[in-house]
This record gives sequence, C-alpha cells and structure tokens, in this order.
Amino acid sequence: MSARLFEIVLRIPCSLVGVEDPRKFEEEHADKFASPFEDLGFHVAPTIRPFFDYVLKCEVTDKDSYGEMRALTKSEKEKYRPRFQALLPNIDMDQVRYVEFVWYDSIEAPDYYMPCIAKKITIFSVDKLKQDEAFLELVKDLDERLGKTGKLRFRFAGIPYENRIFVEAETEALCEKTIAEVETFLQTNGYSES
Repeated sequence: MSARLFEIVLRIPCSLVGVEDPRKFEEEHADKFASPFEDLGFHVAPTIRPFFDYVLKCEVTDKDSYGEMRALTKSEKEKYRPRFQALLPNIDMDQVRYVEFVWYDSIEAPDYYMPCIAKKITIFSVDKLKQDEAFLELVKDLDERLGKTGKLRFRFAGIPYENRIFVEAETEALCEKTIAEVETFLQTNGYSES
C-alpha cells in the first residue's frame, strides 16, 4: 500500500556532477548512501529525471500536493558542503537546491529543479530606479516570460557595487538572457557602468 509522503531534500541533477548511471554510482559508493530502509541521507531520487537527493525530512502526511524549490542560503551551503564533498568532491553548492514536495511512494516523485543564477550588479541611484516606470515595466515583462515556475528577484544595497540579481528559469540560457536584459537596461539608462 502506498503512502503520501512529505519530503525536504537537497537536490542536484546527476548530469551536473558527471554521473550517467546513478544506480551504478550508488552501488559503487554504497557506504555514503542511506540504506533502502533509512529515510534520511543520500538517495537516488525517485524521479523520472536523475537526481541525487540528500533527504533532510521524510514523513507520512495528509497535506495536499505542492512543491517549493529555492537556492541554498550561504549558511546552508557551508553546513552541508562537507556531506556533499564526501560523496562528490568537486561539488558546486550553488547548483544544489532546497526542495520540498509531497508524493505517493508508489509513483515517481516530482522532479523539481531549475537552474538559477545570482549575480552582483552595479546600480547607481537605487531609489530612482525603483520608481522608473520603464524599469518596472521591464521587470513585469521579464516576470511574465519566466512564467509561474521562474523567479526574478533583486537585493538592493546601499552601496552601488553590492546589489544582486537572482533569476530562476527553465534553462540556464534563459537565466543569462534575463540578467543580460536587466544589465543592458541599467547601462543604457545610466544606472550602471558599461
């Protein structure tokens, strides 16, 4: 009989760590993976696309199906880096995602994972930019292009060189294109240097 499970995992696509056959990799590194009877630790994700999941929480639930995915915080990257490096020595923690999802254990779990890019951007006069109608229209347009699954966020700082842009999208190319459009707008309109 199947159960509805709520899981919190740290997820990375096998393709990003150079693993073509995750089951074979799991067998070769069995000492670093959780046993089939353990809920927590490294698992090959029960998804259609191949991922490695580091399971933080797994419990039976009556919650409705939903999902959340985000990049790791700086403190999460530092905390979990040693665990990931024990299995994947060259891990780029910027590629690991925090994922919450609900699924029935008799079918594939949802394969939440999307590329995201965070980048420092120079912005002079943040207050003026926040009121610029053309900028607000550009952000609205980019949000619509990214769709319901994508995200465009800014972290504005009081220092021109410490602002950040965060983009999450279906492809890394779309992330890069979105950032490039924002940077072009900032440079063209005198908010940033060329």
